[in-house]
Amino acid sequence: MRSYENFIIKENNTIRKKWRDELLKVCLCFPNNYEIGVLNLAMQILYNLWNLRDDVICERSFYNILPHGVSIESKRRLSDFDVIAFTLQYEADIINALKMLHMANIPLDKRKRKEKPLVIAGGPLVIQNPRPYEKFFDALFIGEVEEVSDQLIDSLKNVIETNDISELTNVPGVYVPEYTEKVKRVYVANLDKVFYPTMQFYPTNIEVAFGPSFLLEISRGCGYACRFCLSGYIYRPFRWRSFKRIVEIIEEGLTLTKLRKVSIISFAVSDHPNIKNVLEDLISRKVMVSLPSLRIDKLSTDLLALIRKCGQKTLTLAPEVATTSLSNKINKRIYPDDVIDLCKIARSIGFDKLKMYFIVGFSEETLKDVLEISNLLNNIAKLGFSHISVTINPLIPKPHTPLQWLPFISKKEYNKKVKQIIDKIRFKRVIEVRKLKWNEAFLQCVIARSDNKLAPLLEEIVTKNINELSKIVKLFMHNFNYLRKAIEGYNIDEVLPWSVIDIGVSEKYLKKEFEKYLSGEPTPSCYEKCTHCGVCV
Repeated sequence: MRSYENFIIKENNTIRKKWRDELLKVCLCFPNNYEIGVLNLAMQILYNLWNLRDDVICERSFYNILPHGVSIESKRRLSDFDVIAFTLQYEADIINALKMLHMANIPLDKRKRKEKPLVIAGGPLVIQNPRPYEKFFDALFIGEVEEVSDQLIDSLKNVIETNDISELTNVPGVYVPEYTEKVKRVYVANLDKVFYPTMQFYPTNIEVAFGPSFLLEISRGCGYACRFCLSGYIYRPFRWRSFKRIVEIIEEGLTLTKLRKVSIISFAVSDHPNIKNVLEDLISRKVMVSLPSLRIDKLSTDLLALIRKCGQKTLTLAPEVATTSLSNKINKRIYPDDVIDLCKIARSIGFDKLKMYFIVGFSEETLKDVLEISNLLNNIAKLGFSHISVTINPLIPKPHTPLQWLPFISKKEYNKKVKQIIDKIRFKRVIEVRKLKWNEAFLQCVIARSDNKLAPLLEEIVTKNINELSKIVKLFMHNFNYLRKAIEGYNIDEVLPWSVIDIGVSEKYLKKEFEKYLSGEPTPSCYEKCTHCGVCV
């Protein structure tokens, strides 16, 4: 991680407002590196959306902009603001967020803070399970903010004036632990009708991945219901922007940013009904295009050719597993023959490199399931790719998914399975295997599935300045009895910590999907047949 102490960041599209007493002063905090935050659409949306209001001044702070807790725009400390708003994307972000508060001399325990600043948070980490963070945040937002943004800002202003935090319970999607028993996730029904940030900020003197590039969201959610995937459940239902609106966004965005590269950042890009039209439009503008991993069974020869024509040199695929039986169990429904056939087409079109993602550690996984990953990779390498980058992750059973009850794989078992895969790979000059470190995955699992008993441990990590991951894991293991359920899994009939959040998917549906996982029965996608999960009812 590079730190930018005494470094002047030069940006395009920075918004600077004059500080006035009557303005609500919000610092939007990204508890990770600036280089990652600039590629985060939530940061772009909130920064632009809140600054549209004449009664709000919104500035930004990033974890590696030192000293911690200083805003980019006015160089003011977090304690100078009325509201500190974090967007939490990944499990490790919560530790960084608390470090930012601590370095700004803001008490971590909200009960020890004075009237302001108010500290709030949102993002996927909060949606999946806010319980470990209740001690630190005055309120937590569950869902997508665009349609309730004005109501949220108005309520925050009232809370600042009255010091009555219960005011926020009137805002849909806001979870105030002291007053809220259960909160329902809010989401945008029609993407065409909500604000989109076309004047996106980006640095001119710092290198960032993919760019800099204009972030283009063409859809939200995913309809495939892969049983391990958090995003597939907390961002239901699948929604897409119209082609007309996408073209408007592209034209306005490229004009305001003057960028010549576009990153499409949606989950299910190939499911958009006009994806070919979108790519053809971008090609006609002579801009480079970057795409995320793509659904293998949705990639036709024509679509692959368009992707190659966009300038994409590496194709990113996520089969996750390499046997038909396990693919059905996890409801991925992507089979080895599908992967091979697609790779043949990709190679013939001119793709020379691949990125591929796999998961090990499913409770129903066999030795054959593990070794077939090696066989699949060997067969793909025979097709003539110059480089195949493979990332292997352990299953992290996520809240609100059908696999939320499962145990987390042991370190010994995980390392054994990864070694088995690597040992069976024959084309080692072509195939490069990386793995997510078990300690990192363990941290993610504990934070994702714990309750409020985790809060004192998070506080200890920050106040005692414990930075080494191995020492954090050791601290967690020393307090194993408090975290046992998060690691070993939950009984299917017990009340789960994250049950305070209603994402819209019924518990009955999740249990039924868990039973199908055990029996190996796949479920149709939302596009094929409604499975009555509860979201769209």
